[in-house]
Amino acid sequence: MILPNHERQVTALVEITLTGSRSQIGFSRGAQLKYAIQLAVEHYVYYHTHQYSVDDAREYGLRMAEDMQQRCPAVLEEITHTAKGADIPEDIMFAYAFRCWNALMEHPATLACFNLSCIDPGRGPIMAGVLEDGPPFYMLEKVIPEKGHPFHAVTWAGMDWAVRCMNAEGLAIGQASAFAGTRFSEGSGGFPFDLYARGFYAERWAIQNAATVDEAIDIMRDFDCASTFMLADRSGKVAVLEACGRLHAIREPDETGVLTGGVFLSPELVKSLIDEGIAHDWEEGVRKSKRVSADLHNAQGHSTMDWMAEYLQTEVEDGGWCHDGLQAATIACPANGEFWVSGYRPCAHGFTRHQLP
Repeated sequence: MILPNHERQVTALVEITLTGSRSQIGFSRGAQLKYAIQLAVEHYVYYHTHQYSVDDAREYGLRMAEDMQQRCPAVLEEITHTAKGADIPEDIMFAYAFRCWNALMEHPATLACFNLSCIDPGRGPIMAGVLEDGPPFYMLEKVIPEKGHPFHAVTWAGMDWAVRCMNAEGLAIGQASAFAGTRFSEGSGGFPFDLYARGFYAERWAIQNAATVDEAIDIMRDFDCASTFMLADRSGKVAVLEACGRLHAIREPDETGVLTGGVFLSPELVKSLIDEGIAHDWEEGVRKSKRVSADLHNAQGHSTMDWMAEYLQTEVEDGGWCHDGLQAATIACPANGEFWVSGYRPCAHGFTRHQLP
């Protein structure tokens, strides 16, 4: 069911603005969100110790921090200063920042989130995305870095990664969780979670430093990560990057301008991973992609941003996207810099419209 416009109460995500150098941005994030971060750390690091020890969490976080120091020291600098601002031990912050509760679980994660793109007759290509997770620690950061492009990013309290974002150059990126099976890391017998955790930071570094789809893809490939990412830029280019470690595939819109992205769909990537065990709910993800593509094709000619907002605000049982696990949704129009953001259960709250730059 969709609530009539006059019955909706527009409730935006919590928003903060961060400016300056990497250390200034990190410290300000930690200070502004200190108690939310401490609550999240308590839940996600300490509460899950029935699955691992705190020492295990610290060891994992320190290993990931060492890896990030080699890949992108600027990201690590921001994380360490967020810890200082939030008054959290650095090693515990690393465990939190790199999602130890997922990495150290016997079954660490599942497929979630989705991206979709189509043509708005009056605006050109638009890109939308839903963020499925829980509980609701998600928020919107408006970041004006000392170096790089200003951007808006839906992220998690205390994290300097991005999940749904758009920058002042018109580049928009959205992530969806997708991974190979348990045998991907040869000989380890474990889920390749390092690749997945790095994906959020790959997106953040790309949205701050790239202006085009091609530039962003080059940056994200270097992070050796796993996820699917949809990207769109001001030139009208839209693409999905399917990444799993050093394996990459790129999909582009069909002849009608429709593109969806949630699971690995590129034949060459699926073929490369088939012996590694594709994630257990991959087939459901493929069926979902087909359903969404059909909806977008049926809407051609009136698939405006307003139509997309209604589609995302419609309850799942009525053929839309809204459900109890939907923490945020976004719609981006790279051509004119519109970035619409909704928080938890957009069917009840509507979208707040932002303009970049």
